[in-house]
Amino acid sequence: MPVAFDRVYLHSAGYFMPGEPVDNDAMDQYIAPLNRISGRIKNRILAENGIRQRYYAIDPEGRTRWSNAQLAAQAIQACLARGATSTCHRSRCWPAARRAAIRSCPGSPT
Repeated sequence: MPVAFDRVYLHSAGYFMPGEPVDNDAMDQYIAPLNRISGRIKNRILAENGIRQRYYAIDPEGRTRWSNAQLAAQAIQACLARGATSTCHRSRCWPAARRAAIRSCPGSPT
């Protein structure tokens, strides 16, 4: 049965950007255009959207460097680190969430 929460407060937020930023010129090393027309469309979209760089969880050969779970765990770690001074730090959920995030990170003990 769903639980309704009357009062929910955000104490922190977190994000994680994997690897080094990839600029528009280097983007094709990660995601190649399908054909000449798609390359023109890409250039038009990039000119309109204003995005100058992005982060990929894959390497230039297309191999996964970060799984979705690892990306989420890193973002959770960042969120918890930013919220460490708030009241949620003293709650029981903070240590449990932190342990779960640490276990999901690459190279961390299980």
